Amino acid sequence: MYARRRHPILAGQVVLVTGASKDIGRAIATAFAQAGVSGLALLGWPGSHLESVSTSPAFRSESEEGVAAASRDIEATSGRLNIVVNNAGSMDYFQIMGEVDPHEWWSIWTAIVKGLFNVIRAALFGAHYLEVGLSAYQANMAILRLPELIVVEYGDNGVLSYAIPPGAIATDMASQLPKEMTSILVDNPEIAAHTIAFYSRERRDWLAGRYLSALWDVDELILKKDAIIASDKLEFRMVV
Repeated sequence: MYARRRHPILAGQVVLVTGASKDIGRAIATAFAQAGVSGLALLGWPGSHLESVSTSPAFRSESEEGVAAASRDIEATSGRLNIVVNNAGSMDYFQIMGEVDPHEWWSIWTAIVKGLFNVIRAALFGAHYLEVGLSAYQANMAILRLPELIVVEYGDNGVLSYAIPPGAIATDMASQLPKEMTSILVDNPEIAAHTIAFYSRERRDWLAGRYLSALWDVDELILKKDAIIASDKLEFRMVV
């Protein structure tokens, strides 16, 4: 059974969703609202529609000052933060390494990795797909390793972290891709959104720091718990 068919009860939980202005982020925010969370903080781009529904200005997550201010607002309003969904991303160009401007290339890493780190740091007090022109976006591999490091450093304090890629979704950001690649954008943002809400429903310490796909059947995955633990699966390792 796929998670979008369920509406897990998350009463009492306060949730932060970044990149919530549209597309996947909006779907994730909607899924958590449907799950009955007690507090929902939404962060998005400057100039987005979120500024019309929030007392705090929208900002890019690589802004240390913006993330810190949002964290203070959440603390003042709700007094706690239980779940963080780091969904914000960036796709500004599509060029091979020899042609791209170095500052533009590095800005992608700043948006993806530094933005992710800023939100993690504020909340707390590491790419499978290779294609010509996507070198900067291999920053996503760093994102997939960060959940493991979060668990290593903060697991003893009860912090759980998962890496959950949402799938190939036809978002506004994905419109930057070449036309020949758009045929792979066949997934549904609601599936990703409700999968993330499902994994937030209860603590599953055995999944801490592991890679999870939003497209996997959640019941089938849970049935494989013993095999995953025994073989230490769904973690990134170098095999030699």
